[in-house]
Amino acid sequence: MGVGASQEPEPAAAELALFLPHELSALRAAYRSIASPQGLHAAQLEVLGDAVPWDALFRLMASLEEPPVPADGGVVTFRGFLFAVARCCKVGRRERAETILALYGGAELSEAQLGRAMHDALVAVRAGAPAEAATDESLSAALADARLGLPDGAGLRAEAWLDWTSAQLPALSLVLELHILEHLCAVGRAAEAAAKRGGAAASSGGGAPRLELGAALEAVQEPLLVPAEGQEEGHELLTPTHGWLLALALGPAAAGEAREWRCLYASRSHGLSMNRFAHHAAGYSGPTLLLVLTEADELFGAALDAPLKPSDKFSSAGNGGFLFTLAPRFHVYRPTAIAKNYVLYNPPQQGALRTEVYLHGGSDAPPELVGFGGQTARLRMSLEDDLNQLRWHRSCTTYAMHPRDDGAPPEGVRRVRAVELWGCGGADADKVQRELRERRVRDGARAGKVDRAAMFGMGGGSDWRDENNPDRLILESAGAHTFYSATLEKLPAEKPGGAAGSKE
Repeated sequence: MGVGASQEPEPAAAELALFLPHELSALRAAYRSIASPQGLHAAQLEVLGDAVPWDALFRLMASLEEPPVPADGGVVTFRGFLFAVARCCKVGRRERAETILALYGGAELSEAQLGRAMHDALVAVRAGAPAEAATDESLSAALADARLGLPDGAGLRAEAWLDWTSAQLPALSLVLELHILEHLCAVGRAAEAAAKRGGAAASSGGGAPRLELGAALEAVQEPLLVPAEGQEEGHELLTPTHGWLLALALGPAAAGEAREWRCLYASRSHGLSMNRFAHHAAGYSGPTLLLVLTEADELFGAALDAPLKPSDKFSSAGNGGFLFTLAPRFHVYRPTAIAKNYVLYNPPQQGALRTEVYLHGGSDAPPELVGFGGQTARLRMSLEDDLNQLRWHRSCTTYAMHPRDDGAPPEGVRRVRAVELWGCGGADADKVQRELRERRVRDGARAGKVDRAAMFGMGGGSDWRDENNPDRLILESAGAHTFYSATLEKLPAEKPGGAAGSKE
């Protein structure tokens, strides 16, 4: 057993009050399980695992001791340990973010230090370090946007990094904050469980059991991506890391909600067509993500927090959505609150698309396309020409502009290689869409079923001989069929040797 509670300098009541009782109990057990009788040494903290710069966290603990102790040879008491955890996880949001960032470099961070912070956040949500995480192109695209305008080799000031994450990835700092707290609490819970069994205190080395992190991290987990039927897994436009970045941009999930995103439409499997897109999007009642890959390997998209409903007018619902680019650079374009032309989704009802006619001034009818922001004649982003063409403008009053001209995608038209639509509403939205489709199948089968008994006057449903039968009226008015049987029944019976009704 490590240092007893009576031997430890007790933290102040204000710091103790920041933690929930079960968190405080687990943190105390964690400290006792990893500290020596003299206190906590740096090496004892560094063995806890990946995704946290434990050496820097120990230096923070040492600086918070009274008086401060040398980080290279001193020991930390439970009070310094708890103070540092509180500084990372329990104080104001801005102060927490600044403390986390200081663990990676301080007031100015190099590209490598920024990369380490992003990498650790990804490892934290994956509960282990994938081999490709350090070189993930999606993370590189996000770092390139954060460092936009900086010369090669220059460091990024912490203030600029915090401003960027607040606008682009507001949940990024939360990932590391939660991971530090949850990891240490998991160590404490394992130690308490071992003590109850009468065994040695749990540690992170050797044959220690796998730590079970708490449910809090579920709010910032990577979404579970479910490919569309017939779609080859691993070849989606939306990669797991793309999904995680977009989840961070959307913010933490609701309490108890595990994000599961299902591909509703994939042009590589279903065909690049507005009609096919509309068919697979129909009836989905939850938020969606649209991704468009161009022939220049650019990846554009839109996140919609309201259902995608067909209309020839702009939808003003969805101020929690945004436009984005994922490649070659990650960037989020959030609503400005000046205008509310969030989305125009006007799939064709019949006949040929009118989009090109409209855009060239030949029609007053709304264009049949998927568009976002701006006005119908000049949309901020639009999918046109039966989804084969993407048009992009740099500004509108609905979505924010790029902060720098040299980082914005150039205006113009691109040819489209692939389109995907992902449903982000979870099991409830999936159930609604499935039930609507089943109902359409039943209605279609019912409409196509002929009541032969009624048609030939043998009972059953409504009688086709009835002149007021609605189905008969529809068929006759459409010229599809003429019913003679009732007319023949009304004619007098023909007598032998003469015309019907004639007198001898």
